[in-house]
Amino acid sequence: MISRRKAVTWLVILLLLTNAFTFFLVMGKVPVLSGVAARLAPGWVVPPGVNFLSPHYRQFWEAMQLVQQYYVEPVGAKEIDQMLDGATSGLVASVNDPYTVYFSPEEYQAWMEETSGQYTGVGMVVEYVKPYVTVVAPFPNTPAAKAGIRSGDKIVKVDGKDVVGVDVDIVANMIKGPEGTPVTITIVRDDGQPFDVQLVRAVIHIPTVDQAMLTPEIGYVRLYQFSEGAAQEMSKAIASLKASGAKGIIFDLRQNPGGLLSEAIPVAGLFIPDGPVMRRVSRGGAEVTYYTCNDQISESPCTTTTSQGLGMPYVVLVDGGSASASEIVSGAIHDRGNGVLVGTKTFGKGSVQNLWPLPGGGGVKITTSRYLTPNGNAVDKVGITPDVTVQQGTVAPGQPSINLEDPKDPRNLQLIKAIQILQQKLGGTR
Repeated sequence: MISRRKAVTWLVILLLLTNAFTFFLVMGKVPVLSGVAARLAPGWVVPPGVNFLSPHYRQFWEAMQLVQQYYVEPVGAKEIDQMLDGATSGLVASVNDPYTVYFSPEEYQAWMEETSGQYTGVGMVVEYVKPYVTVVAPFPNTPAAKAGIRSGDKIVKVDGKDVVGVDVDIVANMIKGPEGTPVTITIVRDDGQPFDVQLVRAVIHIPTVDQAMLTPEIGYVRLYQFSEGAAQEMSKAIASLKASGAKGIIFDLRQNPGGLLSEAIPVAGLFIPDGPVMRRVSRGGAEVTYYTCNDQISESPCTTTTSQGLGMPYVVLVDGGSASASEIVSGAIHDRGNGVLVGTKTFGKGSVQNLWPLPGGGGVKITTSRYLTPNGNAVDKVGITPDVTVQQGTVAPGQPSINLEDPKDPRNLQLIKAIQILQQKLGGTR
């Protein structure tokens, strides 16, 4: 028989040990468990404030065990991996941000291929505008463009499967596929009746820059996306147009879905004087201003400046397909440049994402900050309103889509207006 005093003493000791174990477990400092975690996920530590004894963790593991034990079909290693992938996807999606997403290994590989400048699909950029996956822009000379897909088209089905409310990356991967295979997309346009568009997938080469002389004195340069090397390509194109006699330039950002922030800032620097290009606001309100200084990106104000911008009159064309990095550039020009923005309001994506690879081949893309124009104007869900609003001409059923680079197309009213503005600035019709 143990005495009552000894029993109480041992109970107190047990409680102290249990509390200490719980504390160190929460802090991720239990040696045995830390060793196990290190084997399962090298470099992983328990985040501060996370309690593995909370009901939320218990219900997750118990639910997983119940599925393993009682689901009507056998649950093996493959099924467990699928469950964990689904849990990770749900975890990331729970922040309710359309741009914060989990990529499975297959999705991650497809995303990396697309950002490399080439992929197999139908050739359009899409974004999630609740509850629809919405077309931001089709790339020129692709199956999507040739079929008349437009910015603002809402995708409601892919091959007959309802995709309303479905994650944008899942829908994009449903549309992609092997070269030469068909895919049917059901679209709602301008709140009308749904209709089917049949496409054949092809290898898509994402373009960067196009240029031309529209008149003896007016040069034209179109930037399709802010991929790696875009600023250098833009600089070469502008130099070539100046060498060809351009006294004014039309810079076309229509249907440009964005891309790399590291390319957007120097592209803006080609048009505006040295100084602030954008403000980036991170968690807790921490703010960084990015500057162009002597052809370099800086987080500090310029001590000396050399660039005074383009040095000639220019017009920037924007529309609802101008998003993200396009809005950084057009916002900087609107606030600090002497260019004229012509077209329609931009898309309104004012956030910045970072991508991290995950063990097993997947990845996660997370919104890490939002950006403002140099004057502190918000872009996210607002967009940028041009100085001169011009709607494009209508495209009748059965007609080809408007060639944005063709000033002779009478429906291309935005480009026609840009030419008129430059001609006025240059002293009359040329």
